[in-house]
Parts: sequence; C-alpha cells; structure tokens
Amino acid sequence: MLPKVDVRDESEIGYFKGMKSRTVLIFGVILTLLGLQLYRIKGDLKPFSELEWGVYDAMIRNHAQPPQSGAVALVDIDEESIDTYGQWPWPRYRLAQLIKQLEAEGARVIAFDMVFAEADRTSPDQLEKRFKKSSVEGIPEKLRNYDRVFADTLETSTVALGCYLHVSGVPARTTNAKVDPLFQGRVILKGPAGSLPNLLQCNNVTPNLTNFVARADGQGFFNCKADEDGSFRQVPLVYAYGPDRIYPSLGLEALRLYQGKPSNIILHHQWGEVRLIQVGDLRIPTGKEGQVFINYRKARANVQGLQAIKSFDHNYSVKEVLNGTLPEGVLKDKIVFVGTSAPGLRDIRPTPIGKDFMGVEIHATLIDNILSGDVQTRVQAEFAINFICIAAVGLFLTWLISRRKALRSLLVFIGLCAILLGGSLILYKTHGLMFNPTWILLCASMNYVGLTTLRYWLKEKDFAMIQEQFGNQVSEDVMNYLLNHPDSITTAGTSQDVSVFFSDMDGFTSLAENIEPATVSLLMKRYFTSMANQIITRDGYVDKFIGDSIMAVWGAPKPSRDHATRACLAALEQRRMLPRLQKALGLQFDVDVEFRIGINTGTAMAGWIGSDKRSNYTVMGDIVNQAARFEPLNKEYGTRIIIGAHTYESAKDHVEARLLDRNFLEGRGEPVVFYELLERKGHLKEGMLEVIAHYEEGVHAAWANEWKTAVQCFEQALNIKPDDVPSLRFARIARARIGAESGQTPDHA
Repeated sequence: MLPKVDVRDESEIGYFKGMKSRTVLIFGVILTLLGLQLYRIKGDLKPFSELEWGVYDAMIRNHAQPPQSGAVALVDIDEESIDTYGQWPWPRYRLAQLIKQLEAEGARVIAFDMVFAEADRTSPDQLEKRFKKSSVEGIPEKLRNYDRVFADTLETSTVALGCYLHVSGVPARTTNAKVDPLFQGRVILKGPAGSLPNLLQCNNVTPNLTNFVARADGQGFFNCKADEDGSFRQVPLVYAYGPDRIYPSLGLEALRLYQGKPSNIILHHQWGEVRLIQVGDLRIPTGKEGQVFINYRKARANVQGLQAIKSFDHNYSVKEVLNGTLPEGVLKDKIVFVGTSAPGLRDIRPTPIGKDFMGVEIHATLIDNILSGDVQTRVQAEFAINFICIAAVGLFLTWLISRRKALRSLLVFIGLCAILLGGSLILYKTHGLMFNPTWILLCASMNYVGLTTLRYWLKEKDFAMIQEQFGNQVSEDVMNYLLNHPDSITTAGTSQDVSVFFSDMDGFTSLAENIEPATVSLLMKRYFTSMANQIITRDGYVDKFIGDSIMAVWGAPKPSRDHATRACLAALEQRRMLPRLQKALGLQFDVDVEFRIGINTGTAMAGWIGSDKRSNYTVMGDIVNQAARFEPLNKEYGTRIIIGAHTYESAKDHVEARLLDRNFLEGRGEPVVFYELLERKGHLKEGMLEVIAHYEEGVHAAWANEWKTAVQCFEQALNIKPDDVPSLRFARIARARIGAESGQTPDHA
C-alpha cells in the first residue's frame, strides 16, 4: 500500500501562487510605513541612535586631518605642572605670571577654559580675614590681594575668560541681572523685524568675579551639552539667557578678539532658525539653533606623559611657559587656549576620536575649523531628505523583490547600499557636507530581509507536505535546525555535550488496567502534551515517548551552552504545573497523576540511528543510561527529581539542589554521586537551606561510617522538616548500622 500523502487541491495551489506577488507588495508597503514611523521617533530608539552616531563617528575618524589653520595653540595644566607648582587651584598671581609670559611669547589672544567665580583664598588679605587673631605682615600693598594682581594683568592683556551656563530645556522668563551685572551684549540679531531665533536656553549663569569681567576683553561660556550617548560632537556657538541676553561661546569670543576686536557678533536668522553667525569677515554656517558639528582633527597616538588624547601639535605645558623653555616663536600671533589634561581636574570628554579627549581642545578644534574654512555642516533639510529616501527605496525594493529573482534583487540591494555610502563619503570629502545614510540603510535592510524572508516562506509552503512527512520523525525545532545545518544529518553520529531527561508516570500499569483503552489514550495525550510543552519551550528535543515515559535531550541536535540549566528548569516547571494538571485530569478521568524525573549531563553520541529504511535522531551512551537509572532511584529516596553531578555543576548557579547520595548503578564499577533537584535559585522554602546543610553533613558522616554523627545530623534536619523523606530514610539506615555494631538484631534496631 502506498503511503498516505496530503495532496492539496489544485485550485488552492493556484490561488496561493496568485497571491504571492500581492502579499509581497502589501507587506512591503507595511514595512516601508513602519520604517518611516521608526525614523520619525528615532530619538526614542537608543540602539538605533547609537548605530547612527557610530556611522557618523567612523566617517570622522577615517577622514580626520591634522589641524589646518596654524593659528591655534594649547597650553596645558598637565600633571607635570601641578607637580611643580602645587595642587589646583593655583594662586591668581601665578595665573597673572602665565598671562604675562604668554604675551611675551607673542600670543595674540589668551582664552581660559575655566571660570574664576570666587575670590582667591590664598591671598594675604583673605588669610587675614580667615585667621582674625594673626596678620600677614611685610607684604607690599599691591601684592596683598592676588585677585587684584590678576585683574590688573587682565586689563593690559587680550584675554577671554570662561563662564558656566546652567542649561535648561525651558527658556528663562526673566534675567537675574545681579548675577552678571557687567553683561555686555556682544551678539546682535539680524533677521526679520519682530522675530526671534529659537536658541538653546539656560536659566542661570556662573560668571567670573565682577572685577575680572570689568578688566577682561571678553567672557564666553565653555560648557557644552553631550549627545544622547554621552559623546561631544557639536558645540553651541550661542546660548540665550532670558528674553534679552545672548552669550557667545568661549571659542567664538576668542575668535572675535582675534579678528581685531570687532564690536559685535552678528547672528543671522530667519523664520525662527539660525542661518549663520558672522564674526568680522568670517561667516560660520550653523544648525538651526546656532550649533556647529565639530570637524575633529586626527588624533595623536598616546605617548609617555600624555594623560589624554590630543590632536594639536601645539600642546605645551604650563611649566614650559613659566620656565621660559618654549621653542622661540611657537605662540606668536596665535589664539592660545589654557586648559587641563590632568586626570584629577576632570576636564576629559568622550568624542568621536577617543574617550579621553581634552575638553579645551574641543574649543580649539572648532576655531581651527572656522579659520580653515572646513567647518562641518549637515545637509539642509536632512530629515525631509531621509524621509523621502526611505519611502522611495522601500517601495522600489518592494516592487523589485515581488517581480524579480532573488539574485538580481540581492545585487540591486547591494548596489543601492554602495551608492548611499559612497555618495555620503564623497559629499563629506569634497564639500564638507555630512549626510548620514544610516536610517535609509536600516529601513532598506528591513525591507529587503523582511520581503526576502516572506517570499522564501511563501515558496516553502509548496514543499510543506515534504516537510510534514519528514517532520513526523523529529520535533519542529529539530526540523528548523536540520534545514539550516544539513551537515549535522549523519548516520555516523557525532560526539556532543548534552543533557538527557527521562520521566516516568507513577502507577501507570494499574491505572491502565482499570480504564478503557480509548480513555487511556486520551489521558496520555493530555499528560504528554503538558509535559512536552515545557521541554520544547526551553529548546529541548522530545526524543521519544515510551509507554508512559518521556525521553528528551538538550544540546543535540541543536547545540546549547546552558543545556543543563534548561533541562533542570523544564523539570521544575513540570513539577510546578503538576497541581493544575492533577486537578484537570482528576476531574476528567478520576485519576491522581504523579511522575518521577532523572537528568544527567555529559558527552554522548548523537545522530541518526536505525535501519536502512527507518531511523530517528537520538543520543546514545553511558550518560543516557545513567539518566534512565536516576529516574527509578526516586522511589528509593522518596524524591521526585534526581540529577547527576555534572548536571548540578553546570546548573548550580540557577537552581537549588542537595547532595542526595552515591550509589552503584547497574553497569558501573564505581559509585555515582547524584543530587535532588529542589527549586529555582533563591526560591527555596524557609528553613530548607538548614535542612540541606544538616542532611549533606549527615551524608558525608554516613560515607565515613560515622553513624552516630549521621543520626544527629538527620535528626536536626527532621526537627526542621519532619516529613523530609531522604532524612527519614538515612536516619533509619544509620540507626540500623549503630544497632548492628552494638550487637542488636537488625529488627530490634
């Protein structure tokens, strides 16, 4: 007789084939709309945002150039300077000396990447105030106040000081003029009458001391806001404080002074967006809120003595400046930024070219960008362009995959990706325009993978009956694995690390004798379904059903690192669901179902076993035999789940178990240690840990023939849990041994 084959109706097949193209088109439109929605809310999707920034960072690193303008230098308060001149903050007279020495070296503008918001506590007159009972004598009047020394130096030098702005998402309604009473409006607006640009906002200012602000040539903020992933890629050139104050950045203020002190910085805006910022003859394109993406320079390799990643060749130590050991002319006519790379001062920032980048170099790099004319700009209307491209590419791929063969679709998809990546690189290298195609590529990949998978699945439905015929021998998970790994299908077998599971129903023989065969079949179907679901849920392979027993395997044919843990958790879940199963089967069949489980872990031979005409995938070996013998041992010890020592060692971080005993199993020449599986990790009932401790101490005493100690340990366990069957069993054995050794008959003992 020919085997029964499920042949589908021809009309069904024709209808299915006719639906393929339409299904792909509909699904493609859905995927395209999904991609557009994801792009619209991309700010809430952290993994995708990190990927987008990662592509951006890679482009910056791969095309970074050395500093170009030659007009910027850095003076570093490094570790060596602090070791030489003492801990920070230094007395202000030391900073006054630094300014004078920098001017002597020819620096045109000096910018401090720091704020001097408090009086110098090391000044002699400040010390007199703090220590009222003593006075500092013998110091000339002009040197009694270091702040005055510093202020006098500022008055005769071209210096921009830093201030700190407290960033806020909400504009401040009013301005506290007392905080910065000497504010000078350096930024003027140029745009449609009656309109204001939407600028980044702050709600407070930490300025320098009033005496310093009055004497210095400028003051600009030095703090920047990091992107979502904590990296600094863009710098705001201006911040708004209240309705009538706009502060320039430290770099912008230094650039204003470098240009010969033009009276103002001009901010051009239109329709609420900043178009560009003008300083003298320099016109700086910006983002709509006045921010600029930094075109980072090529990072210098860390060498001995450097505490942070640097990109400027002109990084000089304060110690070199104050000692007068700088090479001649290295600072002449330059903007000199004074900052720190010392780890203790914490002015280190993560950037696209490294995590330990000097904060002051961010300002210096920006000014080098502006003076070199290679400020990085984003493509105007980037969001709209991406939105249109995502829709166009998604719909094109939908049409292509629904009409063309897989190879042609793949080649076109690869070509599209190459065009997008290559085009963005060309724009960046030739025009300094940053266009990030990450989202277009992501959405195109989603469309391609989704539609190709759908088309493959639709095609595979034609071969469903072949899979169904073969699938009668293996589980669905094994089928999927074998389809993807055909090399694993071998009659020779392979050696694999696995966990083997056996379960058996209590009293099945007597139960079957008292119930009609049809009822027994229905009962076992309900029972096997519940048990097998827990195995399959945890990636187990239900090898076979043998009468009322189940054999299952983890780790073969699908490899798994945590197969022992999965097997144990499946067994525990079966025990956890038993009360519900007992209730359901009791109501339907008037039976009380109970079962025992044995699990063992080790190396077994896995492969297709059987005759030429019929075979099935299974595992064989000593560990399989041990697992089968662990299951009936539960009767002897009054337990429900016994696992081998290797299983326990592999799964002990996830489950609770106790050392049960060691015993000679059939076919083994040496005793085998095994454990009772109790619960998931941390889920033991109160007092059970003490029971386990006393029980295991008693077992070790019994193994050493210390029977009196063993009895005491088991009795301590029983005092906590009187119905602990393994403790009752061992206590009875131990008392019998004591009685035998004392000459009593076994019955009396």
